[in-house]
Amino acid sequence: MLVDDGSADRGGLVRPRSRVGHYARLLAPNTLAAARLPLDRDVPMRVDRIRRVARTARRPNRDRMRGLIASPGGSVRWRSVTSPMLPCPDGALVRPIAVATCDLDRAMMLGRSIFPLPLHLGHECAAEVVEVGGNVTSVRVGDRVVVPFQISCGQCSACRRGHPASCLTVPPTSMYGFGISGGLWGGALADLMAVPFADAMLVPIPDGVDPAAAAGVADNISDAYRQVAPHLPGLLATDPDAETLIVGGLDGNDSFTSSTLLSTALIARALGAKHISIVSGRPALRRRAEALGFLAPDPRRPRDWPVAPLTVDGTRTPAGLR
Repeated sequence: MLVDDGSADRGGLVRPRSRVGHYARLLAPNTLAAARLPLDRDVPMRVDRIRRVARTARRPNRDRMRGLIASPGGSVRWRSVTSPMLPCPDGALVRPIAVATCDLDRAMMLGRSIFPLPLHLGHECAAEVVEVGGNVTSVRVGDRVVVPFQISCGQCSACRRGHPASCLTVPPTSMYGFGISGGLWGGALADLMAVPFADAMLVPIPDGVDPAAAAGVADNISDAYRQVAPHLPGLLATDPDAETLIVGGLDGNDSFTSSTLLSTALIARALGAKHISIVSGRPALRRRAEALGFLAPDPRRPRDWPVAPLTVDGTRTPAGLR
């Protein structure tokens, strides 16, 4: 699989890593350091979950469904996987009806991320509730909901402080769509998903909102919002003409995609910002930014970029941050 990210107008294609290249990359020091995070605490709980998932998958009488599986070498195929069951009285089963691609998904599919392949793809979705446990009160069968990609109980001290990504009820990095690194919770590109804490996790979609427009709220759109929303109102109250600068990947052949950059700019505009610039090494992204009415400075000339009181670093590299 070769993926054109809009840099093809410069002759660039992002190639998948081979099986050998992918697994060799997982032994790099920075990747090994990241791999320790899921084992930071609750290791017995994580190991027990992996064992239970593996035992369930081997049972011949379990129902099957489709799941989109990414394997080394750029292979992405629908495969038969075990259907989830209602996880507990606090849980729900949902049917994904709209799935967005995270900016990380392409890198994972190409074997160019820190997450081991194969894995079940998809962690941004809107879904329809098909079954609920006896303790669930916030949603009913037939409701359309956004499913956050990180697993959280809503009751522990971390969740009550507003940090569901650090939920203490599940091991670190428990999340959909990240394979064994995420705890084998399955992926959104499937017929069904099991949600263990329905009242805490499922967010009803308001009437009149297209599920396809809401799917990205599960990750990318929320990520974009938190880059600017806590800061812009105060800055604009002091200076209505304050600049907002959003700097993305400076390499035109980056394996990550860039929807979060555009979402961040659109949210900044909705919050009242008038002067918004997006810097990217991708010509296609700069053209899209200009078509949306944003400035797109030359990524090779940082001294010409606007001096902005709010600057968002989307480069993901130390050099880019500098």
